[in-house]
Order: sequence, then structure tokens, then C-alpha cells
Amino acid sequence: MKYVECIRCGEEYPAKRKELGYKTCLDCGAQDAHRVSRARQKETLHQLAPSYQGPISDLFDDRGED
Repeated sequence: MKYVECIRCGEEYPAKRKELGYKTCLDCGAQDAHRVSRARQKETLHQLAPSYQGPISDLFDDRGED
């Protein structure tokens, strides 16, 4: 099996992965994917936050109050 070097950490990974278009090993690729996912989630939350127009008290559960 042929191996190539990851552009981020220098570790070797299978050449078939590079043939698929990936330039990083699985570990570095997973880190990149998590970073992108967190950025997208943060962006979505920032877009949603100002959209609620009702009173703040409606956001909390009234159960347990007697």
C-alpha cells in the first residue's frame, strides 16, 4: 500500500485518500471538520437569537412553581 504525507502534521496516510481529494490524514481532517461544524453552528445561533419577539418569561418552564 502506498502512503503520502499529511500537509498539516506530516504523518503518513493512504494514497487512496489523496486520490479522493483529501490532503490531510484522518485525524487532521476530523479536526477541520469539527472546526467547520462549530463555526456553522455558531453562525446559525447568531442568526436565530434576535428572531424571538415575545416576552422573556415565555422562554422558561413554569412547572414546579406552586
